[in-house]
Amino acid sequence: MEGSQIHRDGDIILTKDHFIFYVFGYEHPSDKVIAYLKYVPKEIETEFRLDWMNFEWDLGDLKFIRPQQLYSPEIFKEIRRVFKEKYPYYLYRDLFIGKTVFVVPHDKIQEKFVPAVQLQELFNKSGPDPLEQEAIDLIQLLSQRSKVPLTGWGLHGSLSTGMHVKDSDIDIAIYGAQNFIKVKKTVFTLSKEKKLAYLNEIKSDEYRMNKGLYKKRKFVFNGIRKKEEIKNLYGQCKFSAIRPLHFYCDVVNSLEGMFRPAIYEVEEYIPTDDDSLLVKTHWPKQVVSMIGEFRDIAKKGDEIEVQGMLERVDEITGSESYYRVVVGSGKGKEFIWPV
Repeated sequence: MEGSQIHRDGDIILTKDHFIFYVFGYEHPSDKVIAYLKYVPKEIETEFRLDWMNFEWDLGDLKFIRPQQLYSPEIFKEIRRVFKEKYPYYLYRDLFIGKTVFVVPHDKIQEKFVPAVQLQELFNKSGPDPLEQEAIDLIQLLSQRSKVPLTGWGLHGSLSTGMHVKDSDIDIAIYGAQNFIKVKKTVFTLSKEKKLAYLNEIKSDEYRMNKGLYKKRKFVFNGIRKKEEIKNLYGQCKFSAIRPLHFYCDVVNSLEGMFRPAIYEVEEYIPTDDDSLLVKTHWPKQVVSMIGEFRDIAKKGDEIEVQGMLERVDEITGSESYYRVVVGSGKGKEFIWPV
């Protein structure tokens, strides 16, 4: 079972101030965790000038709320304003990327929910509720058919924390690239056998094929790096934003595309306009998506259309430099679409 000794994408953190954050990525400073805010304690809702969803989530005796549009630029600006005034220790100026990001200092962590650990607790639970039993049945079915052992699985989302309601989704975590590939093939086979069905709610679902219905229950599955698949350490490279680009390129390696950030190695470069012209030495070697929607959206051999931010990557301890394009830089509409 993949444990809780390190901080990985999708781990959930309840802070001592009763915020709930989701860990982002795998590279974190030594005393804090880069994360994004997901839930706000209801007790402080008036501190924010926001419109809230007409629903409350419970975790023990605590009640939580969420903005109607959590990730819009305007909402982010308001959340950042409140944190800067009243909870500044959750903001961190990251000199390696040249941005201020949300973090959770280690000394502010009250509880952490790790997908693999939470799934094991569910398996050991006496008297799971109907949704929990459906999650157990689905994961056992996928595990048996894919030959991915139960130690390679986890639970994300509200099922992980126990904040779920009867209509919640089943959000599945799969540890390891090869395990993820096996499960994806298994889901395809089971769909042909009519034991589950694909669900396409947005355009990217058609390409990713990681969302479906099991006994009329919506489920999604995403990949998490195993410990041995975490290659880079925080502070190993410095990233400098240059300018936005819109272009086409070819994917030559997508083996890290199912994780977040999603990394696609690319070659060739065809700009769509004069503003995106580059000398060949500045052609990007990678397209990296910080947006979950564009995980596992392309495979080796695909031509993709990309709109994102060109960055120069400089190794801190070495002399190598290269260029990449980041999708999800926060600068306008950015995307990756197979052609």
